[in-house]
Amino acid sequence: MRKKLISILSAVCVCLLMLFYAAACQEKNVPQRQESGTDVILRLDKSSLNMDLYDKYQFNVQYSGEETLQWSSSDEGIVKLDGQQAEAVGIGSAVVRVAAGEKSAECIVVVADEELVPLIQINLPDDSCTLIAGDSFTLIPSILFNGVAYTDGTFSYSAEGNAVTVTQDGTIHASGQGTAMLTVSAEWRNFGPEYLSRQIMVEVLA
Repeated sequence: MRKKLISILSAVCVCLLMLFYAAACQEKNVPQRQESGTDVILRLDKSSLNMDLYDKYQFNVQYSGEETLQWSSSDEGIVKLDGQQAEAVGIGSAVVRVAAGEKSAECIVVVADEELVPLIQINLPDDSCTLIAGDSFTLIPSILFNGVAYTDGTFSYSAEGNAVTVTQDGTIHASGQGTAMLTVSAEWRNFGPEYLSRQIMVEVLA
């Protein structure tokens, strides 16, 4: 009887061990669930944008990937890019596109023709200047366009009259008593002296 009981217990133990081993093997062979990766996000802060001629706009981009962003304009004659900064250089429309791998985002940019005309502004309160003979004064010109001052113009100077001379860096030299008419002209972007010209009356006192 005792031997029979031992045999039964042994058989039960063997069965339990086999069940445990089978369960362990099954758990081992079950493939682990892979966590799904987060989708890469690539978005621009604007999908459309209206700009005035020669305005600039810095795009903000939301990007969660690691690849290098590639920027492009469908027409560099209308919208020119410097990294994320767009500059309106012509009238019309262009598509600004940023891409990374298979992801991309676009913005339609429209540059309007507001018939704006640039002006020469100088460091004088008005179109006149009074100097003492022997003195000098240096003009600092810029281009005023749509409320923004630009310094990338090419300026030239000339004087009518014997009271002053002017150098091409804009320095007026008062040489003798009298008056002279000084003309400041400029070339800037697509505008020439026919648009960009300003006269200054200079009076020289003894």
